[in-house]
Amino acid sequence: YNVKPASYGFGASGTSDRLCCILGTFWAIEVKREGKLPTKLQAIRMNEVRAAGGQATWGVAFKVKNEIETWRRRRLKELSQTWGR
Repeated sequence: YNVKPASYGFGASGTSDRLCCILGTFWAIEVKREGKLPTKLQAIRMNEVRAAGGQATWGVAFKVKNEIETWRRRRLKELSQTWGR
């Protein structure tokens, strides 16, 4: 599942660029240009996601993609051990 929320001034400020469900885990993804950092409010929202048991990441697309892929491989390995496959 992947959604790109657009609040148009009515939604929660600081919401990440992408909200996804990957292998049953909620992800908040903030894509930034090289050298840019999340705003304070974006950092707060990502910490809220982590505190609720989700994952959050930010950075240029290449960094974000690699981080998620590394997490996905690790998670699939954990799940395969749990399922006994």
